[in-house]
Amino acid sequence: MKTELYYEGLLRMRKRLNKHIKKIVAPVFAAALLAGCSMPDMSLTKDFFEGDSEEMIGDAGESLSADENIDATKEDKGTSSDSSADASTVADEDSDTDDNKVPVTDIADIPIYKVIGRYDTRRSDDDNKTLLLTTSFSSVMIIDDYKDEYPKLYEVLRQRADEGLETYTSDSESMYSEATEHYESIKDSESPYNEDEFPSYYNDACDKVTRSDSRILSIVSENDSYAGGAHPYHYMVGVSFIVATGETIALSDVLTVSEDEFKKELKGRLEQQFEERESTFVNPDDYLSHYKFSPDPDKMDDYTGEDYETDFNFYFAYDGVHVFFNAYDIASYAEGSFDVCFSYDESLINDDYKLVDGTGYMEPDDIASYKDATYKGADEMHFEYEDEGGTYSSSLTLVNGDSRDTLDVDVDPTILEHGVYHVYTGDGREYIYAMCDDVNDLEVFAVFDITGGKVKAVDCFYRDGVWIDIDGDYEGSAIWNNPEKILLTQCGVGLGTFTYLTICHVGDDGMPVTDDEAYEIDDVVSDEITVTMAVPANIVENGEDTGKETTIPVGTVVVPIRCDDNSYIDVEADDGTIYRIYFSSLEYPGYINNKEVTEYFSGIVYVG
Repeated sequence: MKTELYYEGLLRMRKRLNKHIKKIVAPVFAAALLAGCSMPDMSLTKDFFEGDSEEMIGDAGESLSADENIDATKEDKGTSSDSSADASTVADEDSDTDDNKVPVTDIADIPIYKVIGRYDTRRSDDDNKTLLLTTSFSSVMIIDDYKDEYPKLYEVLRQRADEGLETYTSDSESMYSEATEHYESIKDSESPYNEDEFPSYYNDACDKVTRSDSRILSIVSENDSYAGGAHPYHYMVGVSFIVATGETIALSDVLTVSEDEFKKELKGRLEQQFEERESTFVNPDDYLSHYKFSPDPDKMDDYTGEDYETDFNFYFAYDGVHVFFNAYDIASYAEGSFDVCFSYDESLINDDYKLVDGTGYMEPDDIASYKDATYKGADEMHFEYEDEGGTYSSSLTLVNGDSRDTLDVDVDPTILEHGVYHVYTGDGREYIYAMCDDVNDLEVFAVFDITGGKVKAVDCFYRDGVWIDIDGDYEGSAIWNNPEKILLTQCGVGLGTFTYLTICHVGDDGMPVTDDEAYEIDDVVSDEITVTMAVPANIVENGEDTGKETTIPVGTVVVPIRCDDNSYIDVEADDGTIYRIYFSSLEYPGYINNKEVTEYFSGIVYVG
């Protein structure tokens, strides 16, 4: 029975991968052969899921039907695409000739990105309520404030997100049915499992930005799945876009060498990695012969065919171009995945796709954290915190070799593991931003200067949650990848609780600073704020105080729209008039002429 479950799970996995991507290239019979297994007679070419999901999860907007999907294959390069790349032709529709396309060397400003997501758990319908399935999904998009500035890339990413959400919905339902069937079969059999020990299924697809600058946006979708087999499966899919045009980048665009020359160089580096793992690259020429710069679409579906073809899986990072192979692609599951980096210093990388000199960036970092004295002398950069016998520590120390410094700040070690960023500025400075606490959605970040390897504690800053565009169809959390555009969500309390967005850059001391004088309010907790006593205010036109003094009449309903985080809040009345209310204090609960705002308004709500 275990053998049957293994192959059933593997079959479900491979069919699911067939639907998602065409980059998982190794035929199943080859994987089984490498693993020393025999395979039953089974077809692996038919998509496991058929039909479209009738309804998207949540408020993701309208998804595209199968007839609306656009073939993103570039005719001039013959590049194939997965669902991510399919969206690229939205950007191409306005370009009838090559003369209309913006070359990658035309530098665009850098957008701010967000990641939208879904998460779900499903349990059995019986009294046990056994966990059967956990699913999650995330997709990178441009925040709404920038969609008009980058319309082509915005539409490409929007379509990609819609297709991903549709697949997520369909797969979740299918996997839940499979998990339920598996669960029921265990209950009704003499299997060594019992319902309390059911190996719950999961399917997680998470986008990660690996390079974001004025030329290129590169995304890796990391997928982890388990569907009842002998082991889970992890795979990655890379897709990259030109920021200015939204066009999908092909590997042949990036390289200055021919396909045969590239394969020769790639083979040598793969053989070196196999050797470092004390293994052997079996039949490398045969495996690599199936990889093409311009694979034939008619030969991409049948992985069991001797002449099947596929394209290279690659992504851009800040250290170079990475070509990678998932488990089963060129070796057994036990061998794992392979990632080969071609540095931007190498001549085989086209100059147009290299990093622009002076480009700064931010990326998540995996820095270990230990209780004080537990790992003293550890070679790698790490955090240390005092063991005070409770959940929190009152200080955080960053250690880098012989250099260390301590910041007095409350630390929750469980949070510290999930929010660390390595910041590289364009002028050569380096910082660590570490989220170390989260109280009532107020996230605390500790800042350390590590320029030149020497650690210096700087200070702390705060972020009030990360959710943006909550009134639109694609709410999500802001991505930090540009030290010149760090989107911070802050909390105000002058007219009840509200949040506003600030765009910051890394200042001279490493702390985020902003040049903005006023901030757009993003979300207001209070449903209806009504004037109960005439409010002194000035008339605002085109965002500026006209100096015309007036009062807001009793009974007027107002909505906060803008603030300066210091002295005033702009509100829009129900008749469209915009007023500026000056406060004697914006500290909780807010004061106008030294009177609490609740004397002037009803319907004010505070949270947190």
